[in-house]
Amino acid sequence: MIKNKKLVLAISLAGGLALAVAGLAGAQTADLAATCSGTVAQNVITWTATASGGAPAYSYIWTGTNIGGSTSSVVSATYNATGTYQAGVQVGDTTTSTVNATCSAVITSLPQTTTTPPVPQLFKNPELSINPAGQFITHGMKVVSVGTNSFVGSVWGTTWTVNLSSAPQLLFRGGNEGGHITGNVTFSQIKVGDEVGVSGRVDPNNAGVVYAQVVRDYSLLKARSSNDTNTNNGKNGENETQSENKGNNGNGNQNSNSQSLRDRIQQILDQIKGLQDKINNHG
Repeated sequence: MIKNKKLVLAISLAGGLALAVAGLAGAQTADLAATCSGTVAQNVITWTATASGGAPAYSYIWTGTNIGGSTSSVVSATYNATGTYQAGVQVGDTTTSTVNATCSAVITSLPQTTTTPPVPQLFKNPELSINPAGQFITHGMKVVSVGTNSFVGSVWGTTWTVNLSSAPQLLFRGGNEGGHITGNVTFSQIKVGDEVGVSGRVDPNNAGVVYAQVVRDYSLLKARSSNDTNTNNGKNGENETQSENKGNNGNGNQNSNSQSLRDRIQQILDQIKGLQDKINNHG
C-alpha cells in the first residue's frame, strides 16, 4: 500500500514538472519585429515605425534624407523636390535585440510658392490739386479697379471714380513727357495697378467723381512693344524734332551774332594797340 502511494506521488510530481515546463514554453514572447511607412502631405513626409514582440520598451534610429539620426517612432521631414524617398529604421528592445525595416514614399508635386512683389517706384510723386473752379489735376494715382467707361483710382489716401464717357477730346498719353500716344492706345489698355495722371473736372453733383479730359498712363509704355510706341510716336517725334531744330537754329543765330560782336571788339582792340605802338615809336 505504501509503495502504491509513493508511485502516485512520483507520477504527480512528474506531471507537475511537465506542466511547469509547458507553461514556461508557452510564456516565451515572440521575436522582435518592426515595420515602417511614409505618409505624404504635399512636400512633407511623415515616417512611422511600428514595433512588436521582443521585450519593450523599444528604441529607434532612423536613416534617410532629412531624418538621419532621429530617435522617435514618428518623424516628419520637408523635401524640396519631387521624387521617391527612402527611409530606414533600426528598432531595438531591452534585450539588445535589433531589427531593421525600410520604407519609401513618393512626392508628386510641390506647394505653390508666393512671393511679395516689390513696391513699384512711381514715375511721378503723388500730387492732387482742385481749384475753386473744379479743375482736377493729379499725378501718381494708382488704378484700383476698371469699369466699362470709368476706372477707380487712389491718390493721397483718397479714392476717385474717373469717368471717361463724356470726354470730347480724351487723350491717352504715354509716360514720356515729350509727347502723347494716340491711335492704337485705348481705354481698354488701362489695367489695375497702373500709375496714371488725370486732368479733368470734378462732378459738382457727385462726390468723388471726376470727368476726365486727359489721362496719362505712366505704366503703359512698359507693356507696349517698341515698334508700336515708335509708330504711334512718329508724328510727335517729327514735331518734336522740328521744334528742336527751330530751337537749335535760333541758338545758332544767337551764337553767330555773339561771335561776330566779339570779333569786332577784338579788331578795335588791335587797332588801338597798333596806334599805341606808333605813338611810342615816334616818341
